[in-house]
Amino acid sequence: MTQNTPRDLFEKGLISEAQYNKIEPMVSGKIISVFYELRTMLYLGVLLFTGGIGLLIYENIGALGHLISIMLLSVVTLVCFYYVFTKGLTFS
Repeated sequence: MTQNTPRDLFEKGLISEAQYNKIEPMVSGKIISVFYELRTMLYLGVLLFTGGIGLLIYENIGALGHLISIMLLSVVTLVCFYYVFTKGLTFS
């Protein structure tokens, strides 16, 4: 679809003026999607957060103690499993 296609369709009477006004900004580039940029930023944020937590635990494992780390990971895992089993769709 070229930039002139919506105008050609409107001039031929194949689409209404309301349809033309909705399509034209998308084709001309006035409206753009930022879906992939936002998703990439979300993934990078999660990656940096988990990497930072992992590095913090790695560097301070002696001070924190193995038991505290294992218990924290176990609690997080159990909470995640609970969420998945209560909110997940049934197997079909």
